[in-house]
Amino acid sequence: MNNKQESNLNIFFGSRKIKQMNPIFNIERLIRFVERVNILRLFEKIDISSHSNFLDLGCGQGHNSLVMSRHYDNVYGLDPSEAMVQFANKLKSVVFEKLKIGQNVVFKQGNFSNIPFDEQFFDAIYLSNSIHFSLDISGDLDNILKYVKISGYLVIKEPGSDPKFGSLELNQPGEARNKKIAELKQASDRVKDYLSEKDGIEIFDQQENDNVFSIILKKN
Repeated sequence: MNNKQESNLNIFFGSRKIKQMNPIFNIERLIRFVERVNILRLFEKIDISSHSNFLDLGCGQGHNSLVMSRHYDNVYGLDPSEAMVQFANKLKSVVFEKLKIGQNVVFKQGNFSNIPFDEQFFDAIYLSNSIHFSLDISGDLDNILKYVKISGYLVIKEPGSDPKFGSLELNQPGEARNKKIAELKQASDRVKDYLSEKDGIEIFDQQENDNVFSIILKKN
């Protein structure tokens, strides 16, 4: 990355908080880390074509979407924040210049209840560190599943009860961390309650420990 690109990204998200969230000074290391921690351990378990349509729902700054562009031809990242979408597009330009990946990613605004695509369009939808923001997990999961093809996958990943990473609140001990962990626990419990009553969905894989809660669902 050249100094001008780094400066533009830092100016756009000029707060110290956002800078801490984005070690964009070493983009190659960041992409490798995201791929190893957020992607490979989950997606090596499912069998979908490299020509698939993939959605990163709640994509934030776009790291997961850009990594997935290595593996799938058609990658989309949706986030409710216009600022995040703009940042993701800036990061996409930097990643392409540095690593020659990411040109097959489209970032757009959207959310759990507003997914601007045809139903059953996606072979896989990924919710990474995002479903706990839902105010109606059952209703939102019902809607999200409409956009997954038959025999497609919905992958949910959230920080666990004692996570090593996930958000700024989780990085520091204290009241904010405890509140965030309680919020995450409540969300994972609601996901499990939803699945206990939902027909037409197979729990393909599930992992729950101190560091992570992840579940892969297959739509039948």
